[in-house]
Amino acid sequence: IIMKYETQEEVVYSSGDYECLAHNICSGQTSVIVVMGIHGDEQGPLGIVEDMLEEGDLDYDELDITLIPKANAFAFNECSRETPSTVQGVEADEGDMNRTFEDARRALNGDEGTQDLLTTGQAGYKLLEYIEERDPDLVMDLHTGTSETKKMAQARYKFQEGYKVDKEEMKNAAANAGVDVVAGVPGEGAQMMSAVLPKVGVPAVTLEAGGGERHGKEGSFEQDEAESYKGMVTSILDYMAGVNVSDYEPTECTDIEKFAAPPETPAGSEVKYHVNLGEEVAEDDAVATITPPNEDGDDAEDEKIELKAPYDGIVETVRSGTSRDDIRNGNRIFNIASK
Repeated sequence: IIMKYETQEEVVYSSGDYECLAHNICSGQTSVIVVMGIHGDEQGPLGIVEDMLEEGDLDYDELDITLIPKANAFAFNECSRETPSTVQGVEADEGDMNRTFEDARRALNGDEGTQDLLTTGQAGYKLLEYIEERDPDLVMDLHTGTSETKKMAQARYKFQEGYKVDKEEMKNAAANAGVDVVAGVPGEGAQMMSAVLPKVGVPAVTLEAGGGERHGKEGSFEQDEAESYKGMVTSILDYMAGVNVSDYEPTECTDIEKFAAPPETPAGSEVKYHVNLGEEVAEDDAVATITPPNEDGDDAEDEKIELKAPYDGIVETVRSGTSRDDIRNGNRIFNIASK
């Protein structure tokens, strides 16, 4: 859909049949780069942006908007989270692009050689180089949950002392998404793009919602999830354009912690939740119950495992759909964003 519009098109990188393109769709004063497809199976955000483009919702006189639909073109074309080993014509490393950007930054700085970066890292290097050269006022990094989990609608930003950006810039942009905000402090070697861009002076906000079964661009979101996602993107663009400021007062959380099924959880167990996605919980509140199967395949009522909230927070992630019916030890059960 983007290709049928008159846009200024640039090649971020290409390899064989795989190409990552950047499309400039309007040319105002304040620059925003919208990145999609860092994880190739998260195609729902592109569907949202294409709908907005067709409906005229991305026409801003005040903004210079560039869309990068397929950040990891290798993974996107195969609808895979990571660069798949089936990719032809490249030295595929089955890599997660969102675990390459600190190495790419170091290579751009000359601290490491680009020859040390494999296929996904080379693509991450080119993407980071493209963004850094254009020095946008904001990068919006669009994601969904994984194939087995659902995420609450949220805006995230990462900051620590020494970053070359104004923390308030990212905080205000995130707060204007109209959803709750997670403000994380990344570790020194954090590889995610949202943690690396502020190091090089580029403010970045990650938007995330939905998840579960993947059905390409059109089927990735329920209707209410699609409307919520569109609202997040629109609200931040309105804020950057100076045409509207959200009156929503978000709950600001800090770090997100993952909680997995304990070691004693056998394969074939089921999980039932006692709270809803996005709901606030207090320390020791019951969050979920894991019921192992007995030898006959029925639920073992007397062997249930109760999982409680370790602290006050918000339920940020739960398992989705049929993935609740067949879990084992180590599977993620929920995430809590601490308040």
